[in-house]
Amino acid sequence: MKTAVIIPSRYSSPPFAAKPLARIAGKSIIRRYYEAAKQTENIRDAPALHVSRSPVPLGREPGQEYDAYKHREVYACPSGGPDIFRRLPLGKPEDIEKPERLRALEYGNKIRVPVTVCDSPEVDLPENTGRIKTLLQRRRKR
Repeated sequence: MKTAVIIPSRYSSPPFAAKPLARIAGKSIIRRYYEAAKQTENIRDAPALHVSRSPVPLGREPGQEYDAYKHREVYACPSGGPDIFRRLPLGKPEDIEKPERLRALEYGNKIRVPVTVCDSPEVDLPENTGRIKTLLQRRRKR
C-alpha cells in the first residue's frame, strides 16, 4: 500500500501569511517540517480521542503533574485518503480550534498519533522566527 505524507500549510492564513516560505536560518519552514517528518522513526503510536491547539490534557489544578501532548500537523494516510477527507464538510470542533484531525475524528475515522519525546517550538507569528533562529544557533553550539 502506498502512503502519502501530508504537511498542511496555509499560505494566506492570518496572523502569519506566507508562513510556509518564511526562512529561519537559511531554510523555509515547510522544508524544516519535511525534514522533521522524515526523522520520525523512533516513535510510538497513541490512539487519538481529541486533538487541540492547546496542550492535551490542559490541567486546571495548580501544581498538578501530568503528561501533556502537543498537536503537530503532519499526516500519513493511504493514497486517496486526502481526496476523501477534503470532501467531508467542516465540522464544529474543527471550525472552533482549526486542527484538521478533528474532522477525521468527528466523522468516525480512527487515527493514530505518533508520540515523540522531541519538543518543537511554535512559529505562529512572524516575530517567532527570531526565537527559533536563536534556539537553532544554541543547538549547533552544543
